[in-house]
Amino acid sequence: MKKDKILELNQTLRTALGEALRDNRNMAEQVRQLEEEIKKLKRISTTDFMTGLGNKMAFDKTLESSIEDYLATGKKFTLAIIDLNDLKKANDIGGHEKGDSLIKSAAGLIHHTIRNNDYAFRIGGDEFAIILSGTENGKPFEKRLHSLAEKSNISLSIGWASTSHVKKSCTSQSIIKEVLFELADSNMYLQKSLYKKKVLPRQ
Repeated sequence: MKKDKILELNQTLRTALGEALRDNRNMAEQVRQLEEEIKKLKRISTTDFMTGLGNKMAFDKTLESSIEDYLATGKKFTLAIIDLNDLKKANDIGGHEKGDSLIKSAAGLIHHTIRNNDYAFRIGGDEFAIILSGTENGKPFEKRLHSLAEKSNISLSIGWASTSHVKKSCTSQSIIKEVLFELADSNMYLQKSLYKKKVLPRQ
C-alpha cells in the first residue's frame, strides 16, 4: 500500500475516532441532563409548592419506608400530626393571602424545629405531619414547636404516637400505619378541642 494511501487511511480513522468521542461526550451530557430533569421532576412531584415541605405522596412513602425499617431492624420512630388553629379566622379577617401566609409561617417553624434526620410534610390545607427518626418520645419536639409558635403568635395543636404504641406481635404494615396515624390524629384533635374550650392557654 502506498504511503500516501496509508496516511489518508490514518487520517480517516482519526477523524472517525474524533467524531465518535464527540458523540460519546454529547450522549453523556444528554444523559446527565436527563438525570437532572428526572431529579427535578421527582422533587416537584413530592414537594408541597406553597411551603417547600414534602407533600402527601411523599409522606405516605416515607411513613411506609419507616414502618418497613421498624419491622426489619427495630428502628423506632414517632409520628406527629400538627394542625394550625384559627386559620378560618385569619382567612375571614385578612383573606386567603393572610391564611396562606400563616400556613407558610407554621411550615417555617416546623422546618426549624425538626432535626436533620427527621421529615416534615404538609398533608392537607392546614395540617402537617412529622416523622421523628430514632425516637419514641415526641414530647421534646412538641415542647420546642409550641415554644417557637408562641413567640411567633401562632397557635398549633400537636398529637403524636410512636412505635412504642404498637404491639410487639403486630407485623402488618397497614395496621401499624393505621394505629400510629389514628392515635396521633386523635391526640391532636383532643388538644385542639381543649384549646377551643380554652382549657389550654393560647400557644
